Amino acid sequence: MTNIFQPDVFSNSMPAWREGESLLSNTISDILACLPGRYHLMETSIKSSASLEVNSTNIQFISNDQKYLLKKWNCYADCQHAEGILKLMESLKGTNIPISAPLKFSNGKYIHYQSQSAWSIFPFVEGNYFSGKGNELNLASEYTTRLMVELGKLDMKQYPIKHGRKYLTYKDLVILNNMENIRYDWHNIFGNNIAAILEDEWSNIIEEWDRLYGYELYAGEQQISHTDLHPYNILTMNRKIVALLDFDSCRITPVGYSLAYAAFKQCRQTMVVLGSSANAAEVGGMYIEKINQTIPYAKNWTDNFNDLVMSEIIMRLFAVFQQNVDDNCSKWNNVIPSLLLHLRESRLLFV
Repeated sequence: MTNIFQPDVFSNSMPAWREGESLLSNTISDILACLPGRYHLMETSIKSSASLEVNSTNIQFISNDQKYLLKKWNCYADCQHAEGILKLMESLKGTNIPISAPLKFSNGKYIHYQSQSAWSIFPFVEGNYFSGKGNELNLASEYTTRLMVELGKLDMKQYPIKHGRKYLTYKDLVILNNMENIRYDWHNIFGNNIAAILEDEWSNIIEEWDRLYGYELYAGEQQISHTDLHPYNILTMNRKIVALLDFDSCRITPVGYSLAYAAFKQCRQTMVVLGSSANAAEVGGMYIEKINQTIPYAKNWTDNFNDLVMSEIIMRLFAVFQQNVDDNCSKWNNVIPSLLLHLRESRLLFV
């Protein structure tokens, strides 16, 4: 696996939407009727997101000559986390963080329950995804860091946000041992191509695990953090950051892990654009410098930046392993080669 910093699923900066979603018109009209004021749906304007979505389904439409985003939460039975996220976004309205805050329904709530589903509405923000071109990385590093600072000011007790997963635990050791025990059957579980890649990279995984497991890695204080600020969760327009997205991914977790992984994903895409002749360490170093300038106490954990990224990558990789071994679920197997490459790319950016 030598093709580092090659384009991946986050390298196309043009948002994709599916046309012809008119079957949703009755549902959307019923939801609009629950907003204060009068909203008239343009039925031909309905489009659904064609991007990979985990926490929700997103639909855009036009009403009263304005574009809106309708979010269907994947949590009808228990939307406490979603309610916490929407309350959090409302709290950020008074800051200089670019977000699209939710609209309130007539009952004063941010979530409307209908047809065994939970829905929220936001003003639609036009823009392209973070591409890594020009000054985008400098802007993204500034807004990502400032967002974490603002989130750190919030009282965690006031927001029913889920806790993030712990890193490199005994449970992960069990997953690693289980993978070793079924190594003879990898080709049946993962397919021949991924099994071959795992064989090539397994010693690298073991090396990083042995280096980090049991090591008391400081990653900052527990706080509400955005854990997934990858290129598709940053919208740009006219050389500006116009919105940060997917606050569904906020968790209570040490802030260092979240910032390190955001930095990695954004720096990685920048390296895709700059090409192999660029100095990866300079790109990563710029991001760390921005963090240290904005968060004076961050030096306590930015010195371990690569270890924080590695821990996040291993956690995500092991989660995919567990789904295969315990649940016979291969939904996320296509990300295994990318995650294995990320182990190599992080060293170039942050060591």
